[in-house]
Amino acid sequence: MSAVCWLFGRDLYDTLQYPIGLISSSWSGTPIEAWSSGRSLKACGVPKQGFILSDPVSGPSEHSVLWNAMIHPLHNMTLKGVIWYQGESNANFNRDLYNCTFPTLIEDWRQTFHSGSQGQTDRLFPFGFVQLSSFLSHANSDDGFPQIRWHQTADFGHVPNLRMPNTFMAVAMDLCDRNSPFGSIHPRDKQTVAYRLHLGARAVAYGEKMLTFEGPLPKKIELLAHKGLLNLMYSQQILVQRQDDKIFEENYKVNTLQ
Repeated sequence: MSAVCWLFGRDLYDTLQYPIGLISSSWSGTPIEAWSSGRSLKACGVPKQGFILSDPVSGPSEHSVLWNAMIHPLHNMTLKGVIWYQGESNANFNRDLYNCTFPTLIEDWRQTFHSGSQGQTDRLFPFGFVQLSSFLSHANSDDGFPQIRWHQTADFGHVPNLRMPNTFMAVAMDLCDRNSPFGSIHPRDKQTVAYRLHLGARAVAYGEKMLTFEGPLPKKIELLAHKGLLNLMYSQQILVQRQDDKIFEENYKVNTLQ
């Protein structure tokens, strides 16, 4: 996350051409419960017992431990916005609650920093996050990663939405790095992640117009089972760059990437 933070600031500086102040408050291998206040967890009905990760390389996982140590001490500062890169550690823990814990964390952080800065931090400051990338080549919709990916949008499938206003998402589904020496869960391409985040920040936080920072949204889905066809219609034209003679195989098996 520290690399993404720095690259995000660099890309933003290249556009804005004035200094960017960055605070990296990060710890890898941690669940959202560690970054949430007690009131947030209570609002979502998170069980009181703590989540203790057995993996020695994982970070702190007790409820609110990183909120108390690394977020709340900053609450008097004035923030322009936040970028968030987390989710893997909840793929197999409290994942059914992530559609509550994540948007509730955003709301709680906004209120905390707005009050702590005596109103200087916007009550709805921009909040950007990274979509959970794919992990395994064979999975189904009931597995942890696809579920967390959906819950990251509060089950709307897109942001911003009624539950998550003034937010933006950096798509990362296509950035899985199966050859990474750190494992495919840790893709080495931080540059693309940061670049996509900075595009969202330019549009949402800085109000830049005529900037493409998100992909087209499907507006109609039509399943013709008797013909074996799935028709998708999007809100804007999609251009496909061909890398070989075949774009799709005639016979295929659909798998959900995890």
